[in-house]
Amino acid sequence: MRPSVGMTTLLRPLLILCGGLLLGTGVGIAAAGVVSRALPLEALYLIADREGDFHIYALDVQRGLMPQVIEEAVSPSNLLLSPDGTRVIFFASKGTTSFDLVPYVMDWDGANARPLPIDIRDPNELSWSPDGSQLAFTAAGEEGRDIYLMAADCLVNRSDCEGAIRQLTSDRVDNLNPSWSPDGRMIAYSASQGSQFDLYVVDIADGQARQLTTHPTDELGPRWTPDGQSIQYTAYSRGLYASQYIIPAEGGVARPLMQGFSAAWSPDGRWLAYGRAGRLIRAAGGRTEEAEVLAEYPRGTRLWSLTWAPDGGELAYLVDLGGLSPQVYLLGQDGVPRRLTFDEAAYWSPAWWR
Repeated sequence: MRPSVGMTTLLRPLLILCGGLLLGTGVGIAAAGVVSRALPLEALYLIADREGDFHIYALDVQRGLMPQVIEEAVSPSNLLLSPDGTRVIFFASKGTTSFDLVPYVMDWDGANARPLPIDIRDPNELSWSPDGSQLAFTAAGEEGRDIYLMAADCLVNRSDCEGAIRQLTSDRVDNLNPSWSPDGRMIAYSASQGSQFDLYVVDIADGQARQLTTHPTDELGPRWTPDGQSIQYTAYSRGLYASQYIIPAEGGVARPLMQGFSAAWSPDGRWLAYGRAGRLIRAAGGRTEEAEVLAEYPRGTRLWSLTWAPDGGELAYLVDLGGLSPQVYLLGQDGVPRRLTFDEAAYWSPAWWR
């Protein structure tokens, strides 16, 4: 389950602290009168359900201070930071409810929040190109969903982006989960042929697509390995039974990695981290047969939303301890996991500020 989305428009400077958390304790602290437009070098953007409402916060992972980025918001969702860390995209409602969802963009400090100027039906699944020059997204067509590209320049000068949008697929099926290759030349995605989803790769330059998989399972959520040579994906069978596989980007035989649906490569490709059966695990080079257990949690615990810091030195992730509110944990450079949040709020969508 993830939060619904919505927003109103009043904003605050980033570090007018409306509340914070103290690391290493179970006590929330109040902070006031601290104003700054700078973030620490190690900060996470988060969505938190505190006092019954979802808002966007910035968490200093060393000191635990958690300023609220947007003062008045109705359940924002799906945080997405630009590669240079200057802009944040999230989903919100144009009204005061969680319906009629549209993507918004704001500056990194919460200023200048505004709807993305996209006049296309139901845009979703936005992702930045590696160099930050383009956005890929899906939108509803007459039949199914297609993938579109948009030049990011119009986000900076706030111009009409209609002329900056290019349709990349148009085959009357559902094209989902666009994922940029590290060099920005290709996009991997999932497409349905009948009732089954398979993996495809499309060339950005000429729009030519090729199919990678023809398995009886549904293949969704493609993610490129950091070296751009392979694509990791989630295969669903027997209802919601999920396993991770990896396949060469040029095509070939897919190799099973592990069961589960949450996994993340470190930026240098050295480690594949994932959660399984209440354990935080990492595997050197994705060799899961040689995996190392880093932390174990009580039976029934779920680990997800794994996200590496840009330098690969730390790993943030969410832990749901037996149905309690998801909390934020951090695997430090010393290899020791520690808990960052200690309140009754539910946390979602962690994203590192660069």
